[in-house]
Amino acid sequence: MISKELLSIPLKSAYSSLLTIGCEDQQCLKAEILSIGTDDSIFSNAEISEHLKTFELMERLSKKGKVCCHIDGSVRIIYDDEQTKTGKRIVGADASYIVESSEEVLLENGFPLPVEFMNEERTSHIAEYHALLSCLSALTVNYPNPKQLDIEIESDSEVLCSQMNYSSRTRNLRHKYLKEKCWELIPTFNSVTFKQIPREENHWADRLARTSY
Repeated sequence: MISKELLSIPLKSAYSSLLTIGCEDQQCLKAEILSIGTDDSIFSNAEISEHLKTFELMERLSKKGKVCCHIDGSVRIIYDDEQTKTGKRIVGADASYIVESSEEVLLENGFPLPVEFMNEERTSHIAEYHALLSCLSALTVNYPNPKQLDIEIESDSEVLCSQMNYSSRTRNLRHKYLKEKCWELIPTFNSVTFKQIPREENHWADRLARTSY
């Protein structure tokens, strides 16, 4: 019988400890969550569903020693006159990431940037940094033992890749702030590398970013 105390601590900690035991015991924990949800009010059906999704995701991620992350960011532009393309205005920005291993998609997310973005420097580079930060954060939270994970970041952004590889200076203060936030997460993993790819090879993440609004 799995104690309710175990289920009350953060799921990542609970599941990380379970990775050292057999698969049957992991299945027991999943069954225990279901039984508690049925017999006790501490979990709603929605919470049970989310718990099981989290365990399944962590189980899949735990089997991967290396993942590839495709990231992208874009701005939404409208024109006062579409025919002449005059009166250009940026009305929003979107970011996305896709985490895959051996062509199996493990994590993906596309999201609009917050309203505060409109008061900052509105470029696709800022959106790309938000995508990178969100991707690294998601892997930190969902991967049972991040220190065993090697990550390759693929982006069509020359600016982001060169800045994260320290091959070019970061003069823009907003870029510098976001870069430092990303670098704070990098020691969490075994290794993180950055690779610039042609835009046509980043179509997954690009499409996800553009459909996030």
